Amino acid sequence: MKIEDGTYQMAYTKKRGTTSCNAITLQEVEMCNEPTIQTQQDIKKAFNSTNHETIIKEGERLYGAGKLLGAWLTNRSYTFTSKDISVTRGKSANQGVPAGTLIGVECFLIFIATATELSNRNACLLWAALYADDTSPLVKGSNLVEFQKALDFAANWAKEQGISFHVQGDKAPTYIAYLKKGQILP
Repeated sequence: MKIEDGTYQMAYTKKRGTTSCNAITLQEVEMCNEPTIQTQQDIKKAFNSTNHETIIKEGERLYGAGKLLGAWLTNRSYTFTSKDISVTRGKSANQGVPAGTLIGVECFLIFIATATELSNRNACLLWAALYADDTSPLVKGSNLVEFQKALDFAANWAKEQGISFHVQGDKAPTYIAYLKKGQILP
């Protein structure tokens, strides 16, 4: 998706942009023999809000790199320049990673992957484009109870991490029902 400044919103996974995520979603919809429902949610200031403690803990658990990540994140400040405007990013000393660096993106991936209920690790989901600040889980209509549990988990996870999803305006959650001819929602 092209953004106002001319850049594209990517899903932070090699060779996976918005178009390929949409193609995967449509493929899953076509392969499913029942109605499917998708929600699209956006985390407010996702890169600026990533929790350093979570990154360090998960970095240690996954890679044994907690000290390295902790040292890299400690006392770090950075500036983002766009259209001749400089903005210091990050809300506090314990939040935020620079989006324009490889390690910043990797730290974001480590952080966002802790939202396991909105990832492909959740068996009730057909597809979840999680590796972005825009999540878009897709579920079979018969799994709405489990889907609601996953959304509740996401809300609790966000609260624990000190972040939030947009709830109003252009980036408010949207819900899409995909129905094939003759199908009705349960």
